[in-house]
Amino acid sequence: MSEQHEETQKPELPHHIESEQATLGAILLDPNAIHDVRDILEVPEQFHEPKHSTIYKAILELADAGEPVDVVTLSKHLSDNGRIESVGGVAYLAMLSNSVPTAANVDFYAETVLQKWRARELIKASQEQAAALMYGDDIEEVLEKADR
Repeated sequence: MSEQHEETQKPELPHHIESEQATLGAILLDPNAIHDVRDILEVPEQFHEPKHSTIYKAILELADAGEPVDVVTLSKHLSDNGRIESVGGVAYLAMLSNSVPTAANVDFYAETVLQKWRARELIKASQEQAAALMYGDDIEEVLEKADR
């Protein structure tokens, strides 16, 4: 009798797509929400989903340029920079803006995105430390790096 080997799948890193969508949707619903979100999410890479990082980066670019942030201006900005298709097009941006009834909970959504990013960063750092130990790095150096 032959043994069947089940393929082990790598577990997905922590994320919450709905909170990412709600954060972006809240900003599109209420452009003033960017101020609250920006205090929580400092860089686009804190979003797990690459298209959400791209959208948030474009939102920050518009805000930094003093431009209004809404579906129309965002889709134009993404189109002008050749990034509209990579984020799912205008239809996805419209879906984001319709995904939340109000921007009132934007802090909660953004905090969830931040916590999931922190968990991913902790996992990444732990994996790097484990790899260093496996390859014979000095344990004191690995611990010192972990403390930083």
